[in-house]
Amino acid sequence: DPVLLTHLLRDTWGFDGTLVADYFGVAFLHTLHQVAADLGDAAAQALAAGVDIELPTGNAYLAPLKAKVEAGEVPVALVDRAVLRVLRQKEELGLLDDDFAGVPDGDVDLDPAQHRALAARLAERSVVLLTNDGVLPLTGQRRVAVVGPNADRLEALFGCYSFVNHVLSHHPETETGIVVPTVLEALRTELAGAEVTYARGCAVDDDDRSGIAEAADVVAAAEVAIVVVGDQAGLFGRGTVGEGCDRDDLELPGVQRELVEAALATGTPVVLVMVTGRPYAVDGVIDRCAAVVQAFFPGEEGAAAVAGVLSGRVNPSGRLPVSLPRSAGAQPYSYLHPPLGGASSVTNLATGPVRPFGFGLSYTTFARTDLVVEAPRVATDGGIGVAVTVTNTGQRAGADVVQLYGHDVVASVTRPVAQLLGYRRVELEPGESVVVRFDVPTTRLAFSDRSLVRVVEPGSVELWVGPSCAERDASGVVELVGPVHAVGTGDRRWVEVSVRPA
Repeated sequence: DPVLLTHLLRDTWGFDGTLVADYFGVAFLHTLHQVAADLGDAAAQALAAGVDIELPTGNAYLAPLKAKVEAGEVPVALVDRAVLRVLRQKEELGLLDDDFAGVPDGDVDLDPAQHRALAARLAERSVVLLTNDGVLPLTGQRRVAVVGPNADRLEALFGCYSFVNHVLSHHPETETGIVVPTVLEALRTELAGAEVTYARGCAVDDDDRSGIAEAADVVAAAEVAIVVVGDQAGLFGRGTVGEGCDRDDLELPGVQRELVEAALATGTPVVLVMVTGRPYAVDGVIDRCAAVVQAFFPGEEGAAAVAGVLSGRVNPSGRLPVSLPRSAGAQPYSYLHPPLGGASSVTNLATGPVRPFGFGLSYTTFARTDLVVEAPRVATDGGIGVAVTVTNTGQRAGADVVQLYGHDVVASVTRPVAQLLGYRRVELEPGESVVVRFDVPTTRLAFSDRSLVRVVEPGSVELWVGPSCAERDASGVVELVGPVHAVGTGDRRWVEVSVRPA
């Protein structure tokens, strides 16, 4: 569509780079969408719209496009336009310089220590503690059972386009290339003083229940059990999650729910670790487990991060980037829901997630107090200053993710009950306090009005800070004043956050 890809993207928004089609996107105009008579017609439409590069092949942009140009059906100027954009980007990247060398001298270390350190820091900060009755951190337990299909699987730590799951699945003879411990291996290292026993119990996604009884016996003989469940990432039907791997329910794949139930039935405290690529419906399980940890796909240092959180070496500070649903049909499906999506008489389904967006526990506690809205009235094209005091009220150092939310009280179009405006991670020693200040451009509250124009409207906006989208620890109100502001390309969009001692 030239209106979108040229008029809007380039002429209005000022984009001057190259535009690349997704895999087979140009050919799909003919083969799937049936808006092009053949591959040549598809190439002509895409090129005219502003698509410069076809991926992953030249099925449309090579011979079919060449034939269209030679027949005079596609102007050479359109080809020149795309070629110029590609050459300009190559020039900007230095690829056309005389001294450019495509092959580096000597070996290249693709797994240096600084990369591992970064991976470890990201993994440790991403692990989310969802519930904890006091069993965590693990201290003093002599017999620890580890069960579950993702406990001793390297692939469980990575997403669908990772080397491990994208390449090795087709070339199993290829070496991984780097050393990556599994969760079981990391736990045996982390809990060196404990006897760690293991049973898989079941696979990620089949109906073989033959190993569940053995796993239950291992759990029953332990003081605490760590049950590691979740996904196998893959592509186009070769996994439980990933591109082309959809599901029509949100139960744990295969018979993993039965494995969890068998572990709970033993009476041994269960720590459930979910290594997944999507949120699963764990209502009915989450509050029966002694603790629940959500790890998503934490990468090469993810197993050590999970083990560190369980042992207490790492104080968890991850927060949910999604809500955990009660069921596949649960409402609301997103924290950005309108008022009608919450509890009301129009639905007989239980409303509210099991754990809300932004939720995450720590081994310490925090207080968020004294929220100050610096100006009670702000122009619709201005900025909102908000400050809040955050204090570590617990007994150990930890990090809080300070979350600022807003709600447009009355608008011409229904607005979400909560909208994340900004956030900041702050590390605090016991008793330490800081003031976190948010400078929020009013464009963060913009929305498309009934004419599909992006606007900021005058009116009251509720502001609050809390440990998740569902809780308000400190709140205030700001009044946006002046005419309706149509957002332009020159408007500031990003929230700036600063931290100072209290």
